[in-house]
Amino acid sequence: FHTLINEVSVGKHPLVARFFHEAKWLRPPTRATVPLWDLAIVLEGLVGTPFEPLESAPV
Repeated sequence: FHTLINEVSVGKHPLVARFFHEAKWLRPPTRATVPLWDLAIVLEGLVGTPFEPLESAPV
């Protein structure tokens, strides 16, 4: 048994549908602004050429 509003199921009523559609903007989805990266991969790249040995690194 579902409650009816103006002979329309609550879940299908236009006002209820609009409320839930707009309610998502109260806390909008967030997206990372900076791409994710793995520190281990970065450090592994920095210990090889052209960065190591430091004396031979281009400046």
